[in-house]
Amino acid sequence: MPLSLNSRKGDCPNKCLKMVVNPVYCTVAYRTVLERGKMSDGGCLCGEVRYSATGKAESSLICHCVSCRRSTGAQSVAWVTFPSAGFSWLSGDPMEHRSSAEVRRTFCGRCGTSLTYRHDEDPDFIDVATATLNHPEEFPPTRHVWVEDGIGWDRVDDGLPWFERGTPLEGNPGT
Repeated sequence: MPLSLNSRKGDCPNKCLKMVVNPVYCTVAYRTVLERGKMSDGGCLCGEVRYSATGKAESSLICHCVSCRRSTGAQSVAWVTFPSAGFSWLSGDPMEHRSSAEVRRTFCGRCGTSLTYRHDEDPDFIDVATATLNHPEEFPPTRHVWVEDGIGWDRVDDGLPWFERGTPLEGNPGT
């Protein structure tokens, strides 16, 4: 549901101000949304870990690399990239691990849901697993990356551009 000034629902659970837009967010967070732009929120399967991302999504893609596949247990993973400055954990304490020397991934320590990906060389952005967003349909993928690492039966035939490796700037365009 899009946020608006008229979508207030009840008392702030944080007791900072009296009204909230959504029972999870206080009006302080709501004012931040008005100043920075759209808020996107999500979390893990069990609800232990919740997050918020404000600002414009920079990218939305499907990754087929071995690291993403193994860290999630899926044939590919959809990611949405947000500015790190607008990302925050709202509740819970996600676990973090290094899937490689320069990559940090977070997940819920209770249910195991993969949540985020951060590359040390790009600290201004964080990738959020699209399926963990409350409204993932708002972020359709625009391309496939690391298709050369994909599982043979996982065909990329949805009409989106694809790249054998990395990002469009690094990869080789497919058909």
